[in-house]
Amino acid sequence: MLGKKIWCLVNDHKSLISQIYKARYYPNGDFLSSSLGHNPSFTWRNMYNAQPLVREGVLVKSREGS
Repeated sequence: MLGKKIWCLVNDHKSLISQIYKARYYPNGDFLSSSLGHNPSFTWRNMYNAQPLVREGVLVKSREGS
């Protein structure tokens, strides 16, 4: 479930959840370059901690050309 939310943040910039997280946690950038910030929610903390795995997955996906 967490993976789906992260994938939504990375790929679907028009979804409501993506816009909410962008406004609160990374207003001037994107998910992969965001910081943990002050007083993060439990969900955001877990999503932030999964960033290295997402980066790795994005790199593998782009290398494969899919």
